[in-house]
Order: sequence, then C-alpha cells, then structure tokens
Amino acid sequence: MVQTGQISDAEEYILRMLDIGAGNRPEEVSRSGNIVIDSLINNAYAAAQKDNIRFDVNVLVPASIPFESGHLAIILGNLLENALEACRDIPDGKGFICLDISYAKDIFQLCIKNNYQAKRKKIILVTI
Repeated sequence: MVQTGQISDAEEYILRMLDIGAGNRPEEVSRSGNIVIDSLINNAYAAAQKDNIRFDVNVLVPASIPFESGHLAIILGNLLENALEACRDIPDGKGFICLDISYAKDIFQLCIKNNYQAKRKKIILVTI
C-alpha cells in the first residue's frame, strides 16, 4: 500500500493489526523508544518467560543512536539468542540473564550475563 501511495490505507491497516494483537502483546520491559533495541529485548524477554528463565533488564538509551540499525539488530539479537540458548540448558528453571545497555556521551555499553557454567564446544569453520 505504501509503495503504491495508499498511505492512509496502510495506516488504517497497521492500526487494525495492532488492535487485533492487543490482547496477546508480551510484557514490555524495554521502553527506550529505540524500536530495534526495544523489539529485540521484549521478544527475548517473552522467550525467557516462556522457558522459565529470569531476565533482568536495564536499558538507558535514547530513541536514536548513531549506529546502523541492521548491524545493531544482528549483534544484539545474536547475543540475546546465545544467552537464551545457554540458559535453556540449565535445569529446574534456575537460568537467568542480566542485560544492561546504555548510551551516553558517545559511549555505547552492552553487558549480557548468564549463569551457564559448563564448557561449550567451539566449532571453527574454515572456508577455502
């Protein structure tokens, strides 16, 4: 609709989709205004809740940061998925993830911790 110039129809469609999903929205633990960061964290939080993994979140970033959104999504998404995967291997719902993200004075800090203890296999791929 947007590509064909039907902006009002596209807006109406999006609003209707949001209304349909309103009852199934996961809890939002990240509300920084940065859509990439908030979406990834809220999605990971919902997955953690489903898998009985405690997930502590501290996000202090502005709505806009000077990084390529795609790069940020790949890095943060991969780190969150790795932490979730590790915690799924911890029995009895004792897994936890602690996430701290901040951006201030041109410094971006990201810290993800989990309590996975066992050694993981390292797989090294070499392409020739």
